[in-house]
Amino acid sequence: MEESHDDATFAATVESFEAETKTVLVEDHGRHYTGWTTGDGIAVFQGNTFADKFGYVSGKEGNDAAFSLVEAATTSEHTFTANVALYPYMSDLECKEENEVFEISNVLFPSVQEYLENSFAEESFLMVALTSELKDRMLHFKNVSGALRLKVKAAEDIDTVYVNKIVLTGRNEELIAGKASVKISEGNDPIVVMEQNSAQTQITLNCPKVHLTDSTVTEFIIALPETRFDYGFKVSIYAEGIEEPYTRISTDKQRIKRSRILTMPSITFGEHVDQPDLPVGPQEGDYIDEYNENHRQGIKIGE
Repeated sequence: MEESHDDATFAATVESFEAETKTVLVEDHGRHYTGWTTGDGIAVFQGNTFADKFGYVSGKEGNDAAFSLVEAATTSEHTFTANVALYPYMSDLECKEENEVFEISNVLFPSVQEYLENSFAEESFLMVALTSELKDRMLHFKNVSGALRLKVKAAEDIDTVYVNKIVLTGRNEELIAGKASVKISEGNDPIVVMEQNSAQTQITLNCPKVHLTDSTVTEFIIALPETRFDYGFKVSIYAEGIEEPYTRISTDKQRIKRSRILTMPSITFGEHVDQPDLPVGPQEGDYIDEYNENHRQGIKIGE
């Protein structure tokens, strides 16, 4: 995509094989990537403390897109000499710069996410971009979030199971949702700092009666900030249409990394209520699924 020379427009793109610019998850011949979709909005700090709102206007629904100004923030003097952007747009963001490190505050990682088939919820997977100067109108986004993929099926001969919600919590009360700050500097990965007083320890994935079968695995994907679960995490699955409408599984030590999908082995709902602890790989952070495939730190988005 050619760089725009309109001061009211930004172009956004993804470099080849880089895990950047992520709004919806796509899988193509074993390669996982994400792209822009119609309706996406981004917050852009054009050298100012407060962000302007830009909306998707052109480009195919994929890696490349153009964004135009929708709403300007309260004007203020330039306090730094770069453009900083965050997806998705949030109204109360603020940005400051110190020693060439840019920090966006009031960033919200959603504690309630809505199920989307084969993807994470809309506006749940955060990303950030930084240009080298204000006149640079090309935004190369990097993922802030990672994701957990759960694979669930019904027990044999049970075809009346409908999942209503899934609740995720860390076994050491890790902060995984709510308010946070995101730091970014040139050439480095973004860093998330959860706000101790307002962050939350639980994420709920609401599901519109997702039907489970005994023949096909249904995937549920939850977006998360990068998190070390030193004692693992717990997943509670709630359903209807079955005598035991609840099951819980837990893991040992795990890690969610930005731009990666941690895929868990298949869970059979209704086979028995108390699922065994899910196994971990031979090295910290590795994960071996039920097909004996080692996912290392998880499936990398963009490869």
